[in-house]
Amino acid sequence: MSDSASYNKKYEHNEAFVEYVKNNSEFSDWEIIGTFYAALHFMNLYLNLRYHTNIDDISSHKKRNEYISDNCSKCIALAYKTLYDLSREARYQYTDVSSKTIFVRNKYNELKSLCQKDMSSVIHSS
Repeated sequence: MSDSASYNKKYEHNEAFVEYVKNNSEFSDWEIIGTFYAALHFMNLYLNLRYHTNIDDISSHKKRNEYISDNCSKCIALAYKTLYDLSREARYQYTDVSSKTIFVRNKYNELKSLCQKDMSSVIHSS
């Protein structure tokens, strides 16, 4: 399986997980975490297709965050960083994050839309 196909399969798998848990408020933390990991794999796909990035070179969160910040639009970088930060809150802090799930869903959709628009503009300018 090509890298892009595996990134696509993984982000779709994470999206399916999010759909599974999102209607259970007891697991809002896992909805946020799952959404972030769907975003991470979506970004792997985007970075691979858009910049021909070897994802193995940026496999840590720190390296990936820096690469996105240095190479992507500010809007894409901010959307991804927001999802990253909220996933860390959901993973490591014992706080009620249930009020943030709709915001996270919207931020994920925004990130995907921004990346798709960028890819579309690159394809049309070629």
